Amino acid sequence: MQNTQLNQIENYLIAYFEQHGPFVDSWGVAIDAAHVRQYLEHSRSRFLLLYDRVKKLSTPGACILDIGTAYGALPLMLQADGYDVSGTEIEACYDVYTRPLRERGVPVHTCSLYEKTCQISENHYDVVVASEVFEHIFINIEAAVRMCSRFIAPGGVLIVTTPNLYALPNLFRITKGENICEPFPESPVYQGTVVVDNRCHPREPTMPELRHAMIANHLQIAETGYFNRVAGRLLKRMAYAVLPDKVCEHILIVGRKK
Repeated sequence: MQNTQLNQIENYLIAYFEQHGPFVDSWGVAIDAAHVRQYLEHSRSRFLLLYDRVKKLSTPGACILDIGTAYGALPLMLQADGYDVSGTEIEACYDVYTRPLRERGVPVHTCSLYEKTCQISENHYDVVVASEVFEHIFINIEAAVRMCSRFIAPGGVLIVTTPNLYALPNLFRITKGENICEPFPESPVYQGTVVVDNRCHPREPTMPELRHAMIANHLQIAETGYFNRVAGRLLKRMAYAVLPDKVCEHILIVGRKK
């Protein structure tokens, strides 16, 4: 059922950008149907995992907030099931990314995790999702969790996924002497007269960091785990079948507000 539902949403999003795109986002990337299709293909297992966790951790009709919602595949899945959903996106990307979501009547707020005040109700949401968000921001993980946790109602949960710094591909590259950090551009990026770090993933977290950040913000660890976004080739599947989960590509962690 959820696969069929996700297929329908993917088709809607791709068709929207075929009809209305392309657009250019704040990184200068062309957002067209091909780009959105590739993004959805790589994110499919993550969306299904998040959908499953939201269903298990909440009651029908619960209030859900998706931070950094992008094209809104997860909120659209949950909206179809009767959840009260809304999303956030940074102002620089709001107009480009969230058009199809807003067309379907899902409220999307402009909000940055750097802002201490935001036009979003605090202590209100049963589930707050921050999926593939923390690796993009320029504050530490503890502060990022703190900024997300203010929106959670007592007894509600924060669901976080991030790339895993200790993923097998990264470990393999290290053994070859390669640098796994995202490189800087050849020319500096300026904000006014100040050079800024404009990398997409300035820092990818680890599970111990995420656990510490949850506990430091008085969130009880409800679940931890690892997952891969796609199955991959036979050799990759064989490697992951015998290796510990902690070298998978992505981290999942859930914290519950006391």
